[in-house]
Amino acid sequence: MAQGPGYTWDQTPESVEARLLLPAGCRPRDVLLEVRPRRLRVLLLGGALLLDGALGGEVLTQPGDYEWDCVDDAVDVEGGRLLLLTLTKRAVSFELCDQWSCLIDGPGHPQVDVSRLQWQRTDRQWQPPRDAQTMAEVAQVLPGNRILAEPSNLQRAAEEASDWGSAWTRKQA
Repeated sequence: MAQGPGYTWDQTPESVEARLLLPAGCRPRDVLLEVRPRRLRVLLLGGALLLDGALGGEVLTQPGDYEWDCVDDAVDVEGGRLLLLTLTKRAVSFELCDQWSCLIDGPGHPQVDVSRLQWQRTDRQWQPPRDAQTMAEVAQVLPGNRILAEPSNLQRAAEEASDWGSAWTRKQA
């Protein structure tokens, strides 16, 4: 998780999640959110600007493509509230070169080193880094997953199916 002025953010191959500090007593109807494909603007009623700038990448902007909520039971905020914002990336990619180096691209907003990102999820859609060479390295990157020592039946079937042409030509000869 990276930190900027008044916010923290994190990303997955599919989305960007931001947490903005709100004043105590701020209600959802006090928040004005403007999401454009390459720009984010967060205002409070009365004109206080919380965040404004070009995004570090492109997001989807149709209804349902982004979610937000105000919460006051956040552990890391003393006396205030948080705006939790989830934006869906336009392009889903596991490649490090496609990841965002910043939430807001501009002066005063820190950059992160995307070469150090690793995806650690337990569902099947997340992948270990391509440079994992051993089962121990894969298990370290994907904690909580069951790593099989032997290929599964599905893997064996895929290997057999990929070799079907050579078996057919041998039988024909």
